[in-house]
Amino acid sequence: RTFLDMAPFLKFYTQYVNNFEVALKNISTCKQSSAFLQFLNKCRTNPKCGGLDLQSLLIMPVQRIPRYELLLTDLVKHTDAEDPNFSDLSRARQIVKEVADHVNESKRMAENQMKLLSIQLSLTNYQESLVAPHRRFVKEGSMCKKARGDRFGGLGRDARRHFFLLNDMLIYSKDKGEGKYEFKGSIRMGMATMVKDLRDTEGLKNALEIYSTDRTITIYFRTSEEKAEWIEAMRSLLRDVQQEEEKKAHLNVRTIVDRDINGSPHRSLRTKSSEGALPHGTPIFPPFLTQAPTSPLVDASSSE
Repeated sequence: RTFLDMAPFLKFYTQYVNNFEVALKNISTCKQSSAFLQFLNKCRTNPKCGGLDLQSLLIMPVQRIPRYELLLTDLVKHTDAEDPNFSDLSRARQIVKEVADHVNESKRMAENQMKLLSIQLSLTNYQESLVAPHRRFVKEGSMCKKARGDRFGGLGRDARRHFFLLNDMLIYSKDKGEGKYEFKGSIRMGMATMVKDLRDTEGLKNALEIYSTDRTITIYFRTSEEKAEWIEAMRSLLRDVQQEEEKKAHLNVRTIVDRDINGSPHRSLRTKSSEGALPHGTPIFPPFLTQAPTSPLVDASSSE
């Protein structure tokens, strides 16, 4: 019964869990002080600490909710369904599980925002803010970006670039060392139309092409496995973008159909589906956006 009454308040652990990694980093920094180390060693010898150091004590609240969930799961497992406490135990387990899911999701979101901020601070010559509620980090890696030629028809040189893949954009940059990157360009996933797996040739292996409405870039990798991972990640994001656009398109159709333009009573989408609704699965992109251009666009700047 206590868990039923107190479980909702366990969400207060969220802030603590989100700040746990930051606390450990701060402690690590403070340990550079001999006076602080001496203080920690003195505290550890205190009988009240049970021989545990500060990090061991700090992690206890983080482990608390998962342990509660395991305890209640075990109790439910070993309690007869006819027992008068079975119902309360089952409800308590479900509530604690929901709290654990909430804390984990909050931690995931906090870590994602910190990662975006870290990328933001590492990029030079980039003015926009990367930190946004809808944005999430997917993956990063160093690959070679193939030169397409410059605006005067000359051939540029292939360049190794560090790529950051977010759910709504792909950023490529030049590694300047010491965790700093010079921004070179980006492709919005909403503007990308296709990720094409290129066949290996004698002069180009493990390569892919990314088509967008304003440019096409070619990237090649060290291994075929690495290329396959990036292709799957980017195609998955493109599918998400397309599904979201389809939802918006159908919502717009519903709004138009239900609107009383001539002062007549509103009619439902079902009664007017033959007049304006798009059949399920109808592509929402124009044909030229759903296939690779016959003459791929080229990056204007060979320095990218």
